[in-house]
Amino acid sequence: MYAIPPVLEALPRMTQPGGLIVSIISGTWAKVTVEMETDQFTLDEANFLIPWLVEIFQKLELLRQEYTTIQERLADIEKA
Repeated sequence: MYAIPPVLEALPRMTQPGGLIVSIISGTWAKVTVEMETDQFTLDEANFLIPWLVEIFQKLELLRQEYTTIQERLADIEKA
């Protein structure tokens, strides 16, 4: 499970459409919307997110590789 970084918890939640998907909480995606014209990250806030983003991208890469392997297996089964 992922926790929302404290820096994101502090951002205002907006009711208008749009926003950023930031984390999984209890198996569901938490959505925090940010109006970028008025609310921008400071350099420290952005730097704080880097390790979290790296972890997410690494997990996505593993999932992409798994998906590719499954697609290849399905293609082999269809040929048989």
